[in-house]
Amino acid sequence: MEFSGSDDEIFPGVRSRPLANSSLGSQTMTINKITIEPNAAIPAHIHPSHEEVLIIIEGIFSYELGNENGSLTTGDTILILPQDRHYIINTSHALGTVIAIFPVATPERIMVE
Repeated sequence: MEFSGSDDEIFPGVRSRPLANSSLGSQTMTINKITIEPNAAIPAHIHPSHEEVLIIIEGIFSYELGNENGSLTTGDTILILPQDRHYIINTSHALGTVIAIFPVATPERIMVE
């Protein structure tokens, strides 16, 4: 049985490896391990009908969530509600790692300005 999928570049400098999703047999959730190179970002987007939780495993990141701006570092967790516009950028000089958790087997992402 396979316990993780392939490591794919989803944005420039951003790679995602599924740890659980529909292609790996999950019926109700998705968990991705995301690595983000220095100064690389996951651009602004929303999830129209589900939440997302980000857990910072390693690194220093700036983020925007709705009207809130801030920074995240190793051990921080952030809850993103449906329809909340958000992005994250690695502001450190080293590779950063984030775990993204979704309560659906196939998350939907809509890119926004």
